[in-house]
Amino acid sequence: SGPAGRMDALPDATPEEEAELPNWFYTFHMWMVAEGRKEQTAKSYASTLRVCYEDDGKSIKAMSSWEYHAITKASMKNKIGNGSRAASVKAFIEFMADHTAKGSELQAHDGSRIYILKNAEERREARRNKPPAEQEEDSELVLLFRAELGVPADWRVHNKGRKSGDLLRAVSPGGTAYKNRQEVDE
Repeated sequence: SGPAGRMDALPDATPEEEAELPNWFYTFHMWMVAEGRKEQTAKSYASTLRVCYEDDGKSIKAMSSWEYHAITKASMKNKIGNGSRAASVKAFIEFMADHTAKGSELQAHDGSRIYILKNAEERREARRNKPPAEQEEDSELVLLFRAELGVPADWRVHNKGRKSGDLLRAVSPGGTAYKNRQEVDE
């Protein structure tokens, strides 16, 4: 199965886990500062991890796995964001290993917005009703590529014209990019 199937295979957070997430994000932030990371970097990583959760809805155990890191690293959102999502997840994996090894306690968050999730029902509804990406009328080349890959209408197709030829990518609603049918099928 492709990256979308791999992401779907990872466990979603339970409502109980979701209620604790602001404390996880805060504890992760405080750990990074204690480990010597700059405050702004720690804040950015904690905030980015929250956004990953808001987009994917995965459990803490799933988000601290190398499988989640690999899927996140391959995503278009990570590529567009200069690798910030993968960097945040990697730091979170390191944090969880240390946190678990030391038997550390979860700290209560300080109420800052960066730790607070968007309303859970709004997030679920947005994921369910995500509209097809707005894009210009598909060119003949894009239509052919879309047909060749057999991708659904809610997938975006990016066409980057280059001197060496067009670079076409189909992007799933989850943000993973594919360049051929084999990648979609994996």
